[in-house]
Amino acid sequence: FRVGAEELLHAMRGQAFVVHLLDETGKTAKLAYEVGLPENAVPLLTDVVLDEQSNLAHVVRTATPRVFRLDEFSPEYQEIFRAIPLHTTATIPLASRGKVVGVMNM
Repeated sequence: FRVGAEELLHAMRGQAFVVHLLDETGKTAKLAYEVGLPENAVPLLTDVVLDEQSNLAHVVRTATPRVFRLDEFSPEYQEIFRAIPLHTTATIPLASRGKVVGVMNM
């Protein structure tokens, strides 16, 4: 992911790049790669439960990319994003053979 992440961040003038892959159950997104996150953000993003309120879950369920504003996240995520600083994030489903296997955020 490193080379692709660096190229995308440069092209899009992004601040952070994160890839989550779904576990076997499809109910948890596991952090597979990150660059640009504050150290205190990594533990919060290591295992993200895909519940009904989760922005990641929405993208996984719909298999549709989405741009989220800062105010669409829970307060704990807003704190992380302000530290980057980040005001919006693009969340893009990663699919293999027609099935969503993860998500990319930048």
